[in-house]
Amino acid sequence: MAPQDTDNKSNTSPSSDSRPAAARPDTAKPFYIVGIGASAGGLEALESFFDNMPLGTDCAFVIVQHLSPDYKSLMPELLNRHTQFKIQQAEEGMRVEPGHIYLNHPKKNLIIFNGTLFFAPKEDGLNLPIDIFLRSLADDQGEKAIGIILSGTGTDGTRGIRAIKEAGGMVMVQDEESAQFDGMPRSAVSTGIVDYVLPPGRMPDELKSFIAGRYSLASRGGQQALGSEDSVAKILGMIRTRTGIDFSFYKPNTIIRRIERRMGINQIETAEEYIRFMEEGPNEVQTLFREILIGVTKFFREPEAFEALKQKVLPEIFRDRPASEPVRIWVAGCSTGEEAYSLAVIFDEYCEENGLRHDIKIFSTDIDKDALDFASYGVYPESIVADISMERLARYFTKKGDSYQIKSRIRERVIFAYHNILKDPPFARTDLISCRNLLIYLQTPLQKRVLNNFKFSLNPNGFLFLGSSETVGDSSSFFRSIDVKWRLLQNQGGHARMDAARTMTDAHEAMRRLDHQRPAVAAPVSKEQRAGDSVLEDVIAACLAPAVLVDENRRVQHIFGDVSKVLHLPKGRMNTDITQMAVKDLSIPLATGLQRAMKNMEEVVYRNIGVHGKNGESSVFHMAIRPVAEHEPARFIVLFEEGGAAESEEKGQAVEYDLEEHAQKRIQDLEQELQYTKENLQATVEEVETSNEELQATNEELLAANEELQSTNEELQSVNEELLTVNAEYQKKIAELTELNDDMDNLMASTGIGTLFIDADLCVRKFTQPAARVFHLIKSDIGRPIAHISNELEYEDFHKDVETVLRTSQKKEAEVRSKDGSWYLVRIMPYRTGSKEVTGVLVSFIDITDRHLAQQQAQNHHEELLKLLETSPAATIMVGKDGNIRFVNEEAVRLIGLDREKLTGLDIFDAGLGMTDANGAALAPEKNPFEMIRQSREPLSGQTVELHPNASPVLVSVSGKPVISQRGRFEGAVFKFEQLARD
Repeated sequence: MAPQDTDNKSNTSPSSDSRPAAARPDTAKPFYIVGIGASAGGLEALESFFDNMPLGTDCAFVIVQHLSPDYKSLMPELLNRHTQFKIQQAEEGMRVEPGHIYLNHPKKNLIIFNGTLFFAPKEDGLNLPIDIFLRSLADDQGEKAIGIILSGTGTDGTRGIRAIKEAGGMVMVQDEESAQFDGMPRSAVSTGIVDYVLPPGRMPDELKSFIAGRYSLASRGGQQALGSEDSVAKILGMIRTRTGIDFSFYKPNTIIRRIERRMGINQIETAEEYIRFMEEGPNEVQTLFREILIGVTKFFREPEAFEALKQKVLPEIFRDRPASEPVRIWVAGCSTGEEAYSLAVIFDEYCEENGLRHDIKIFSTDIDKDALDFASYGVYPESIVADISMERLARYFTKKGDSYQIKSRIRERVIFAYHNILKDPPFARTDLISCRNLLIYLQTPLQKRVLNNFKFSLNPNGFLFLGSSETVGDSSSFFRSIDVKWRLLQNQGGHARMDAARTMTDAHEAMRRLDHQRPAVAAPVSKEQRAGDSVLEDVIAACLAPAVLVDENRRVQHIFGDVSKVLHLPKGRMNTDITQMAVKDLSIPLATGLQRAMKNMEEVVYRNIGVHGKNGESSVFHMAIRPVAEHEPARFIVLFEEGGAAESEEKGQAVEYDLEEHAQKRIQDLEQELQYTKENLQATVEEVETSNEELQATNEELLAANEELQSTNEELQSVNEELLTVNAEYQKKIAELTELNDDMDNLMASTGIGTLFIDADLCVRKFTQPAARVFHLIKSDIGRPIAHISNELEYEDFHKDVETVLRTSQKKEAEVRSKDGSWYLVRIMPYRTGSKEVTGVLVSFIDITDRHLAQQQAQNHHEELLKLLETSPAATIMVGKDGNIRFVNEEAVRLIGLDREKLTGLDIFDAGLGMTDANGAALAPEKNPFEMIRQSREPLSGQTVELHPNASPVLVSVSGKPVISQRGRFEGAVFKFEQLARD
């Protein structure tokens, strides 16, 4: 496993945001893009997150949900209530700008490239939109990428946050306690690479602090922030003390970026503060260690490289290789095991395609013990389906809940072990070494040392598989290139010489590790115990003939006395079978006797067995085999006595040993036993073959059924997540509609206006209480035709007008009287939906009784006033504010001598009256009676003028009063004319 170092790929773009400058982020500098993944239960988490996210944060948000393509998402409306950020539905080619929230499309996957959003078609089978976007975000933004995983089921997002961490970004995950569905958060946390695990409401504060800390470090430069090289060395020393791993020879840029990142997360600005923080909290040392070891790995990473390996390297490895010779592979820096299992799958496919039966061993090593533990289980999230074909998934993996486990036959080929390629000795006699994207993080001296070890480890024609960004540098003379693009190299032959100092170091290290692995030594035996055992051994040797204790498998358990004449140690591998240790002449009688003794559990005695020594001398031995009484498991004592006669026991009888006779008997027994075994074996083989055929057929059916069920389950799970998301949005919308409906009910009840809702079939749909009084409505009348319901209105054309409005969509109004004497303004209007479609009629009843009575009273007053003016003996004229005559009484008509119709509407001082002063001269404007009253708003009394309506002038005295409204405005004047006699 190796650290990941990624270039900063931030993007800037101009913004057309119309918000005030104080609230608008500065787009001149790079900004962070936050990818938020949410599924079932994510709506509540998103609302809590944006409730606490202030406007003006230097970042943009892209929300990716599991959305159903069959339903319109209500997320923009629901989320708009909880944030002032501008919310936009993502569109093809839309530039991402800070201060904006972008929502994914329900029918397409969303990706980002060069800071611009693009659509990608949904994948067949299990679709993982969150993983797809977060991985593109990591590739595009690098250290400016931030991933957040909220509530949801399944494991979508796990691979995405790993990609963000590999690129140097930051990851937040909702804690499981606050998540409505903890599948996605739990899967993300299990990776061990998450920076923050928080409730959604606390995430914004940490996000702002992280961004502010990163900007502060960036403004001062990494080396300046970390101070001198001594600070970095001290930090690496603390890691070495805690973990035993020395990163001193790793490339400094990689180490510095990781340290800066941890300083930003912990809001620390100087290296001295960070060192104190590491000393006070030892967990930070382990966290930084894991940060540096984040590995870039996945199943079949760069599939073309694996295909080249299969086509160009594997045929050479298996060429002319005996089936008994195993294939040895070493995966250095295996991380969480995906690379090792991928190689195991490739080798298994090749062997099956070519009918090979070789033993394949893959040694997978790393310095990260947590990663090795994870890899050894062979259990991976369901998001690996994006990297593995469905055929391989069904063939090499077993579905377990939301995870996939590698099958045992593949798992057994891979051995995971802790190994430091910089310190520990390399594996020997390997055919292939895979070490991808590890050398690029080492300085040149270490690269040479590792390549030297690889050269020593490989067979003369072994192969080296490196990452696409790696080279062998100065060691190119030792390797021949097989594929330049995918860095497939072949050893040129022979083993590289390792320098003596390095070899001795490795030897001492190996001895040290061996000492740690040795079992504990038993407690020392006292002198008294050793003396007692020695006396016992001497007594047995003096009193008994040489003897051997064996178990039921003929293995030697203990030897009494000197048996050097009858037993000897075999050559080669140690074998304690007494028949293999016995001299040649004793092996047959010993095997025969043991078989009889074990079968009948009685003593067997053979006499006069001839034994020929190495120097040609001959001797005779008597042999007795006795079961050990009441011993479980069974034990047997074999006694050897040279010369003389062997005594027989009650349980057995001494037999004169005849080699040919006993050999023949032994052969017959073995033949009978062999025949019996063959028959049993044949019957067993036939039964096993039959069972295998049945099991194979059943297994194929179960595999087919399992694949169908797995496919169905994945589809149902996807649909379920989409429905959960839709259901959450609908529940939120229903709550809002319920609240809105309550508001409308209270509003209509408080206005006191009767409202009647009539549907397109002219049936009652809804009504308010004031309308119920007019139409005598009760709740059970809902759904009845309005024509069947009586009302209190004297409105014969009501039903006809309702039908007309429904047909023409033109509103109608009428003032009608009810039977109790009340008056209503009946307003009939078309009922329109949001799409402007008319689906009914809305009738409102406004009580205007008070207004109608006031109008009637005013009319009565007006009529009385007219009667009063008509009967007045004085000539009276009423003038409006424009100076036109509004009313003249009979006396004024008589005095002036013009018809009422001619006078009404004329300007009172129009030339038609011929008004002059008493001397017949034209009146000046300031002498005009109307103008005098209008300007002064004071009464006018006794102004003498002369009227010339006809040939005979009339001399009159004009008096007048202004008409002022209650608001103080001039509304006109009332003039009285009195005829004067001429002198």
